[in-house]
Amino acid sequence: MIDMPRCTVAIPVVHVASAEAAAAFFRSLGFEQQFVYRADSTQVDPSYMGFTRDDAQLHVSSFAGVSGLAVFIWVDDVDALREEFVAKGIPIIGPFDQTWGTRELSVRDSDRNTFCFGQRFVKR
Repeated sequence: MIDMPRCTVAIPVVHVASAEAAAAFFRSLGFEQQFVYRADSTQVDPSYMGFTRDDAQLHVSSFAGVSGLAVFIWVDDVDALREEFVAKGIPIIGPFDQTWGTRELSVRDSDRNTFCFGQRFVKR
């Protein structure tokens, strides 16, 4: 039996028009903002933010080009997952080492929904 990479948590990624409005809305629901990444630190949008409430995690993106639903899934070995997907003929995007400390790859289904698999970056 082949050891397959382990998926640990799936996090929905919601596309929004305004990061500021989304942050206010999710705070009103009792979520706390955990992080924000902005392409340009002088602009509110586009941005990518993470929110939590208890054990629930939710990510929000105002970056252009997002279609359908996006889900972020933590895995323990992105490169092994890449090998698995390539062996099955699944088209992938990446993997990429992101500046915020993760190594990620993405796949899209026939409805253009995006599934991003990420692992915390290991310094070499």
